[in-house]
Amino acid sequence: MKSDIFPTDLMMWFQANFDTITAAGWTAWVIVFLIPFFVVGVVQSIRTYLRARHTIRHQIDAPKPTLDQVLELARQQEREIPFIVILVPARDESAVIANTINRLAQIDYPAASYAVVIITDEREQPEGSALTTRGIATTWADDMNQDPASPWLYVVDVPAWYSGRFGSTEMRFNPSTKGRALNFALQLLRDDPRLSKADMLGILDADGRIHPEILREVAFKRLRDNAQVLQGPVFQISNYPNVTLSGKAAGIELSIYHLSTLAFRLKSSRKTAEFLAGTNYFIDLRTMIELDGWNEQALVEDAELGLR
Repeated sequence: MKSDIFPTDLMMWFQANFDTITAAGWTAWVIVFLIPFFVVGVVQSIRTYLRARHTIRHQIDAPKPTLDQVLELARQQEREIPFIVILVPARDESAVIANTINRLAQIDYPAASYAVVIITDEREQPEGSALTTRGIATTWADDMNQDPASPWLYVVDVPAWYSGRFGSTEMRFNPSTKGRALNFALQLLRDDPRLSKADMLGILDADGRIHPEILREVAFKRLRDNAQVLQGPVFQISNYPNVTLSGKAAGIELSIYHLSTLAFRLKSSRKTAEFLAGTNYFIDLRTMIELDGWNEQALVEDAELGLR
């Protein structure tokens, strides 16, 4: 009797759970099917990382040009060493701007051959008795600019009415974007007798740190290769413990990308589209003027510029 009941009960159980069993079977097959692709992806990612690590390690370990070498190369070409202007958009950056200016002053490059432009915003409102970014930067400029004829530190304040479009004087209260700030500074550079002679512009976030030797390498590549665009690596390290979990995830992803894929692709001979990182890049001044500056409406003006 039991032998008759057991098969019947088992059949009823299979019938009642047929959809579940089928779904589980399909899931298992899909997983098994995807495993090879996952393994190939992991292997390919490791290969890319190792090649990129070798690329960036080679760049780090390669001897950097000395200032004497830059001067000698300029002498051979019978020209002055490149004049470089670093633009630092800095709205609501009063907590970090003094430290950034101090670090920029330590760059190993002749002070007369580079300048720093801090770009503040008239819309920034002071908090209590605290100084605004413009107030702090102006205090530093008054202290550091020993030669009024060729100041090292400039502070420009974007008017509240400025539309953000390069070359425009239209009064339109558009949102304060990084592209808007950079375009206002670019207009001033274009019309300034001294700054308009700059060979290249450097773009740096207000909380960024660049290596003290960076301008020597930029100048050397400009003289030797007539470089038009140079992108340095970006690593989020200075304020890592203080950012949110999502910020940490974004920082880790950015660092991994710059240590892996970007480092390898920038040295690749393939003519593939590349995108700028938004900070620690240098670009030809004439090129930026011919491009009519940055897109003042783009939240990711670096990606938009890189695409163009």
